[in-house]
Amino acid sequence: MARARRCSPPNADPDRLRAIVQAVAQKEGTKAVEFGMWIGEREILTTALGESMTTVPATKDMHYRIGGIAETFMSTLLLMLVEQGRICLDDKISRWFPDLLAANQVTVRMLVADTAGVRDTKEPIEAEGVRRALAHAKGGMTLLLLDGSAGDPCAGLPADMPEPDLMVWNKADLFTRMREGLSISLKTGQGMAELLKMLQQKVQHKLEGSSPALTRPRHRHALREAVAHLQHGLDAPDDRPELLAEYENVHHTSIETAQTFNTTGYYAQVAYRLPWQENKWKPYYRFEYIHRPTDEPVWDITGVPSVEDLVGSLVGVRWDITNFACFKGEYRRFRQATGMPSVNGAFFQSAFTF
Repeated sequence: MARARRCSPPNADPDRLRAIVQAVAQKEGTKAVEFGMWIGEREILTTALGESMTTVPATKDMHYRIGGIAETFMSTLLLMLVEQGRICLDDKISRWFPDLLAANQVTVRMLVADTAGVRDTKEPIEAEGVRRALAHAKGGMTLLLLDGSAGDPCAGLPADMPEPDLMVWNKADLFTRMREGLSISLKTGQGMAELLKMLQQKVQHKLEGSSPALTRPRHRHALREAVAHLQHGLDAPDDRPELLAEYENVHHTSIETAQTFNTTGYYAQVAYRLPWQENKWKPYYRFEYIHRPTDEPVWDITGVPSVEDLVGSLVGVRWDITNFACFKGEYRRFRQATGMPSVNGAFFQSAFTF
């Protein structure tokens, strides 16, 4: 039986953790921090640092909105798996997704760090992420999103960063100064329609004179599967399964007696085209019912007492010989006249179209 690999145990020293949090908060200039760590159900440390607002100290009882929901939850789940010994932070993601870009170089630890920002940094993991992001941006379309409410949002950007295709300033509801590029506000929706239009124009311009290409194996595989499903749907007959039903009522008035009569009838049929032998076989079942008043004079032209209630069932199979001809065989059970026994019969017919 395989044993789960053990990773390095987490640092569970509360004083050491508090010092790490305080040092990082001071380095990043964070105004307030709420921090907690648990191992299983055991609380290791919960603390709050700084001020949530001016002169209002942060406390552990305060609530706050999570800005990056996916990142927070992903990191929590990954660390739970690490605690269970199912993965290690230094595992390469190629273990699960070998076809992803640089999958044999990216580790779980890098995903937890989530350092995809483009800026000058001395942190080696983040620096590697910045380097790869810049290299990847040179071959595609670059959108530079900046905080327009900041004093100098461009400070700290790498000097060798390529010229962006589109510069966008967010938080337009918090500043009035004119800036080069497009100003938007995710809070109020200002500029979003214009941003979508500009992105569409940029993409169309990029694709002029060329055809889009799928470069990742998993994307090509997904596209092939989609095409196969679409083709299967196109090849499948439109009448599998099939439900047919008709109802009619003949209403007329006798000129001589001024009496009115109603002759009603309906049928219902269910069928299913079998998927083998090129979908040429279709078995079906049909139920038929006709009611005619016994004193109704118009339809009584034979002099034979008519059937007041004609009830019949049939089972058959249809074979499509070609697209223009078919052959059918049926078994029927019905009554021909009042008081007469039901008749069982086999019937065969062919049909052609030109």
